Amino acid sequence: MCDRDWSDAHVINEIRSISKKDSTFGYRLITDELKEAHAVMGENRVHRLCRENMLYSSINRSKRALQT
Repeated sequence: MCDRDWSDAHVINEIRSISKKDSTFGYRLITDELKEAHAVMGENRVHRLCRENMLYSSINRSKRALQT
């Protein structure tokens, strides 16, 4: 296992714990929470990890937003 995979695994655990606290958080708010926990990383990395692990915000989009 390389260092990046190891680091990603720890970040995923943090993301899951944040998602359990508040399931309405999207990847941008999760990034802010990670920064407060002194784990500074870019939104793109958090977005990729959330997408790969199917961790999405529980807020539903309107039908109109989904059509565009």
